[in-house]
Amino acid sequence: MTSASTNNATLGVLVVTSIHKDFDARIWRHCTSISERGYAVGLIAPWEKSAELNASGVDLISFTRVNGRFPRLFLVPLRVLPRILVNMHRYQIVHFHDIDLLPWMALVSFFKPVVYDVHENYPEEMLTREWVPNRLRVFLFWFVKILQWLLASIIRNIVICVPSQIRHFRGKRFRRCVLRNYSSQKIASSSTVFVSNEFKTKTVKVVFSGGHYESNGSLLLLEIAKLVRKRNNTVQFIVIDRFADRDFKQLFFATRDQFGLKNNVLIEPPVPAPLIAELLAKGDIAIAPNLRILKQELAIPTKLFEYMAVGLPIVSSDLPYPKKLLNRCHCGILAQPEEPESFADAICELASNSDLRRRYGQVGRQGFLDHYTWESQVPRLLQFYDEIVSG
Repeated sequence: MTSASTNNATLGVLVVTSIHKDFDARIWRHCTSISERGYAVGLIAPWEKSAELNASGVDLISFTRVNGRFPRLFLVPLRVLPRILVNMHRYQIVHFHDIDLLPWMALVSFFKPVVYDVHENYPEEMLTREWVPNRLRVFLFWFVKILQWLLASIIRNIVICVPSQIRHFRGKRFRRCVLRNYSSQKIASSSTVFVSNEFKTKTVKVVFSGGHYESNGSLLLLEIAKLVRKRNNTVQFIVIDRFADRDFKQLFFATRDQFGLKNNVLIEPPVPAPLIAELLAKGDIAIAPNLRILKQELAIPTKLFEYMAVGLPIVSSDLPYPKKLLNRCHCGILAQPEEPESFADAICELASNSDLRRRYGQVGRQGFLDHYTWESQVPRLLQFYDEIVSG
């Protein structure tokens, strides 16, 4: 395994995020996995201090969260940059996770090696974001594409989640690392009870652990729930109170009530990443109703790996990556996001067949352990760090 030392000194990484919520799954996995391997880890984030953070060995350097896109442009640099400047002498690498920090991190990279962790296909995001006016979407696509390339070429060190992002960082100047956004095997090790679950309860529960916005299929989920209720009123849906914004939350609740689904679609409070298994333990079936748009077609939904880790059978949109995953692991049923009925058919089939649910869950969990754990990605990240420091 890659050592956590360079020139006999402990390698330290200063992780920075300006937007992500407390215990965001990818950032929390990132910080704890390298801390467990002997790296000194600092985390600049708008997170609350907690006993779990203290126990993790991650040094939280907190700042007050900024809400609203416009205030973030001005307030985030004022709150984040001083903390980076004061603390970066303690670390060999600065690893940041948000595109809004990109211009400032390009400046920091003149003094310290910086890693840009690219979570999304950001140019394509501009084509689908609800807050972007239609007449500006193509312009912003090219603006973000060009500006990101220019600033990232200064930073040079790029971590990407999916191979489709490589095209945004072509050129000899870039040092790239593909770090797939799999789930931690800790979820599977804490959830073997799910695999042997006898599914004896009368009420079958369908769980959705994703955030709520239109392209993630939140409104489609309500359409599906309405169809399922007509066929089997004992099936319930469980979702998390994690919405893109206040307006979409109001739309979701209004639509749920309009469809008469108040008792069929239950809202659970958000849970931190280390406790996601507790939420998924309430489900018998998992759903991923992502819409067929470019942003979703290029993505790898992390929730699929969480579902597999805990042994839940999956009903997913037949987008490119979910289709490849489910066909390989035989852990669920594919449905068409343009046809809510296909989701309802799959859910009702699973709800009435506990043996099928158990079989899909068992092979999915084993497929996750064999091929899709975050721990399988960590050596790649550590090697990348060593290349940066020694380069």
